[in-house]
Amino acid sequence: MALKVSIDTCILLDLLFDDNIESINKIQKCHEDHEELVICGVVYGELCPAFIKDGKDIDLFLSEMDIMVSFCNLSDYRYAGEKWNEYIRRRRFICPACGGTIELKCDKCGEEIKFRQHIPSDFLIGAFSANQCDSLLTRDYGYYRTYFPGLRLF
Repeated sequence: MALKVSIDTCILLDLLFDDNIESINKIQKCHEDHEELVICGVVYGELCPAFIKDGKDIDLFLSEMDIMVSFCNLSDYRYAGEKWNEYIRRRRFICPACGGTIELKCDKCGEEIKFRQHIPSDFLIGAFSANQCDSLLTRDYGYYRTYFPGLRLF
């Protein structure tokens, strides 16, 4: 039985712009293994500006890549909201590769400087992938391991 593999936006942008051979190889491996490739509506929305800018057809691209579009359900939104709240509470500079954190303080007053590296759509992609798919194809391992530890990544 084929696995259902969710694809993160960064992987598809790599494919579109030939930026990362590792991403291209991962997609090819999924095709060879007859995996079911899917993106959530949020990824579709994040891809649209690249296609509009270049005058390309996003639906044709997805069809040629044999990638289906699926949508978040209410439990995905709730789960994403829970993880977003956790992120806000824990907010630190997080390494996208390993998930390590660093704390920054203002040299003048000593106040902790917090920075938002992610946006709510990142959490919707994670929740959708965790709830509706078998794994997520991404480059952002540290973030997803931190907030979606049960999600299989590759």
